[in-house]
Amino acid sequence: MEKSTAKSSQFPALKTLFSDSWEMFKGSILNLLILTIISIVIYVGIFIVGLLLALPLGAISIFSAIQSQQLTPAFFSSLGGLGIVIGVLMIASVIVSFAIQAASLLVVANYKDKPHAGQMLKKGFSFVLPLFLASIVMGFIISGGYFLFIIPGILFQVALWFVIYEIVLNNKGVLAACRRSMGIVFANFWSIFGRFLLLAVILIGISFVPSMIVGASGSDTLQAIWSLASTVISVLVSWWSLSYGVTLYRQAEKAAPTTKTGRLLWPTLTALVGWILGIIITVTALWFVFTVVVPGIQAAAQNKQLQDNMQWDGTDAGQQFDPEMILNLLPTDSPERAELLKEIEAMEQENGGNMMMDNETMMENDSMMMYQEPTN
Repeated sequence: MEKSTAKSSQFPALKTLFSDSWEMFKGSILNLLILTIISIVIYVGIFIVGLLLALPLGAISIFSAIQSQQLTPAFFSSLGGLGIVIGVLMIASVIVSFAIQAASLLVVANYKDKPHAGQMLKKGFSFVLPLFLASIVMGFIISGGYFLFIIPGILFQVALWFVIYEIVLNNKGVLAACRRSMGIVFANFWSIFGRFLLLAVILIGISFVPSMIVGASGSDTLQAIWSLASTVISVLVSWWSLSYGVTLYRQAEKAAPTTKTGRLLWPTLTALVGWILGIIITVTALWFVFTVVVPGIQAAAQNKQLQDNMQWDGTDAGQQFDPEMILNLLPTDSPERAELLKEIEAMEQENGGNMMMDNETMMENDSMMMYQEPTN
């Protein structure tokens, strides 16, 4: 962490955070509503364009081929074209989402100037590439920290919380925004962390507590009303939380020394160790599943099938079973199969000898009956 001689301001009280964020929320709610409507229109337009492009490319023929189970070259050609269209539409949706995210921050942060939502959205498209690159960098560092026993991931997530604000509101580059965000956070870490934690508790309380109360009431009418009201409430809460985040960023930025920044070397190295550990754990888990768990399940299934094939006849003869079916379940080179074959041969010889004795006895009885004189 780089040191700075610049003096910092005192961190504002929690009451100031709530009052300022509420004023910001009230001043920007109309533009946020307009942005939401514009985003819905854009996403619906993307869906309609995708549908209009998918039909000529053979979406119907693809479904027909799947139903008839006849995969022709035309099917694969149509599938490739449809895949390209879907990929382009997904990229377009991601671009729009980043632009709307940037426009929302601009609308909230500049609410006193009463900016036009359309102009802010147009400006938001200029931040799409930096926000995309920032999401990759932040995803790598934060995910690697979570792989390394969770705690570093939480630390990195808090430290990089203001990266998006630095890019959009201060026009910083990705790496410079990361370093400045770390400097702002670590200048007043516990104050910022506590305010983030408080926001999380509020959001969880608003989302789950009313749902639990409505669910416990057992009233279908109340549940229907809440399902509709919860959608509106969740949108309003998301707008307020955005205002809360911008207000907290402004306060934290002012409270931190102006030249204070952090270093990305140790978070990057820590994340790299976490990713390596995560890959090792994943590969080991997959190896264990396919070499131990799956064979164990198969062996248990075979044993269960063997037990199901055995039937108790209720006599001292023991268990009667179908040897041919058991032979089919055992590997050809297994010692159990060889031993079972010997037992089957011995049983067949024994049964054959008993059958010969029974036949001789039956012949003798028939002969005696032939020569027996009838009685009056």
